[in-house]
Amino acid sequence: MGPPVLLALILFHGLIAIGASLLAPRLGRRVFWWCALAPLAALVWAIWQAPSVVDGQVVTEHVDWVPELGLDLGFRFDAFSLLMVVIVSGIGVLVFVYSSSYFAGHESPKIGTLAAQLTAFSGAMFGLVVSDNVLLLFVF
Repeated sequence: MGPPVLLALILFHGLIAIGASLLAPRLGRRVFWWCALAPLAALVWAIWQAPSVVDGQVVTEHVDWVPELGLDLGFRFDAFSLLMVVIVSGIGVLVFVYSSSYFAGHESPKIGTLAAQLTAFSGAMFGLVVSDNVLLLFVF
């Protein structure tokens, strides 16, 4: 098993959300392009995995969280997850691209907060789709 890519994609959403809050004063409405990187990365990865997943391969990742209690972070990427990730991440990218043009001429100091919240929501939806246990399902 390779590195935990699904966990990394979720964490990438979080880092982009934090960066959106910090970069918004400098980037203005272009911060939405910055935020589009997170769902775009998830979408590209899902499309990259699509041929093997359609053939029946399932990508699973388990990261020990509290091994004494038997708690782990379990992620599963199968054919249904592929469909849902393409929908969630594809729409996420489109929302960010649209938001960049929608807020033209409406520079607001709260634009970074909105971009960060949308990115966190996108990461939560991605996590919800690939979670493999009830604990993560509840968290996302």
